[in-house]
Amino acid sequence: VAVFKSNIHIKDMDNKIITTNAGILHHSMKWLNEKKDQDKKIAYLRNVWMQTCADLYAGGVQPAILRWSYPGSFTPAEKLQTGQLYREIVKVSPIDGNQIELDSNALTESEAVSNYAVSTGFSLQRTNVFLGIDVGGSTSDILLIATDPQTRQFKLIKQSSVRLAAGYITDAIRSSRVFRDVILKYHDNPRTNIKIPNINTLKEKEHTAPFFLNAIFDRLKGNEFEEFYSFLSRNSPQLFALPAYTTGLLLYYSGQLIAKAIQENEFLARVNRVDLFPFGKGGRMFDWLDVYPGQDLAIEYYNQCFQTGFG
Repeated sequence: VAVFKSNIHIKDMDNKIITTNAGILHHSMKWLNEKKDQDKKIAYLRNVWMQTCADLYAGGVQPAILRWSYPGSFTPAEKLQTGQLYREIVKVSPIDGNQIELDSNALTESEAVSNYAVSTGFSLQRTNVFLGIDVGGSTSDILLIATDPQTRQFKLIKQSSVRLAAGYITDAIRSSRVFRDVILKYHDNPRTNIKIPNINTLKEKEHTAPFFLNAIFDRLKGNEFEEFYSFLSRNSPQLFALPAYTTGLLLYYSGQLIAKAIQENEFLARVNRVDLFPFGKGGRMFDWLDVYPGQDLAIEYYNQCFQTGFG
């Protein structure tokens, strides 16, 4: 997990570590499987687990069960390997004798998100469904939730995971001098309040560009996101082909999934509206086109991509 807080200054990086003023940061560990990488995962997850336990104890709560989730694109071997990591973690507890069980019925990330989504009180009727797209760095998880008319309960109808995500934009930044120049131009704009140490190093070290872009995103607040997209659209509108390509394909595939779900479930026959909820690390890609070419055209484009997949 790369950290972009203002007190962390990026000096250099590769595909596994970031060298900073505060030392070495390990990142992108999810898909690494060598023994030394597994040891890093255990150390990282154990650290998070201990902090979680400490917060719970401070609030007068004692954990009894750890339930974990995994990407839907994990192979059975990857799921098994990750489960073993969590079994190591629950052996450690800040309180002697406190036995914490690992829930063997692990959830996919889509199922975990669904559990959270249905607790937030959004409205689902027989005529609409919830389409969640969790856009990560390397994969996107797609989930479809509807109301089961027999039980009147929310139900996860479909879930899928595809290796199409925000990584396409980060790959392009590495190889696009235009994109890197626009990032620097935005950063150096007198109207921009964001200041990131060492950002000029991306001129010589192109591979650091995605991390400086993420550092900018982490510092944007409220309307500043739209201002950033507007700046990009004025200075290099061709960049918007990237989020259009990625979001368009995700919605095309989502249309196919929903068409199949309706064929398989008679109670979905009355559905005439899909409520889209993009989230995750790259979920904001769906906001780019609201600024360029504009919200009305963006909605029209998204509808066309979805309906083409739906058939």
